[in-house]
Amino acid sequence: NPLRLVMDYVGASEDVEWIYYDGWGMLTPEGPWRLELGNNNFRDSVLPKYGVSAEEFDEVAKACAPLAEVGRNIPGLVLRDDEWQLLPLLLK
Repeated sequence: NPLRLVMDYVGASEDVEWIYYDGWGMLTPEGPWRLELGNNNFRDSVLPKYGVSAEEFDEVAKACAPLAEVGRNIPGLVLRDDEWQLLPLLLK
């Protein structure tokens, strides 16, 4: 949640009552579907519809784990594509 990132950054997250959600929906050419949030819901409920086995997904996820770790360590506020992209890093 981009707003949550900003509120965390300025130290105001505790002042807001956050509404949490348990999933999200998509409209695709194959039809609408809802993805429940959780560790394995995508792997176990969506990928089989497209012929991707859980084992194949697990292998890809394992191979991508180092890259995913790097991505998780990048603060969302610095993911910008403008002339101000370094400003959040300088202000921290």
